[in-house]
Amino acid sequence: MWRLHRFTEAQSKLKISIEATTDFADLDDNRIDACIRVGRGDWAGTRAVHLADIRVFPVFAPEFANRIRTPADLLNIPIIRDAGSGFDWNHWLRPNDMDAAQLPDGPCYSDASLCLDAAIAGQGVFLSWETLSHDALRMGRLHALPGRFRTSSAYWFVENAQHTRSKPVQRFLDWLREELNACLE
Repeated sequence: MWRLHRFTEAQSKLKISIEATTDFADLDDNRIDACIRVGRGDWAGTRAVHLADIRVFPVFAPEFANRIRTPADLLNIPIIRDAGSGFDWNHWLRPNDMDAAQLPDGPCYSDASLCLDAAIAGQGVFLSWETLSHDALRMGRLHALPGRFRTSSAYWFVENAQHTRSKPVQRFLDWLREELNACLE
């Protein structure tokens, strides 16, 4: 969302309206051209274009950098839990021969953005993903342990399968892919 101004500046004649919701958009509504969804891309009656896989990894505030150098160090730091994303710590822990049951408790929030803010504020370690934490990592507000592990979910650009994609929607899709690629490098 915070990069959308780049698109609107370049495409000033197009009207963009964003509705942030976990509900699936009614793609039969002619006012809706497309939606961006997280999942497996197998929604009936839709054309889903894969945008990016979701890979998870632990992030934490710089003040934890001397205390967190290996996966085992997570056993001594509060773990920030995200009740809304559905990403399980085991996505990252199992390849590191650990299990989520070993992790200490920490604050639990219903939204990943709140979890990210909590990690930046030094409340503990959060299991994040690239598109969410990219800017905070780049600006040095967060650090990450190495190892990014793919989940079974991805970002998808979803349209009604019966509708023809317009040129403005194609321009938006092209821009979105460029932004995601820059974020995932």
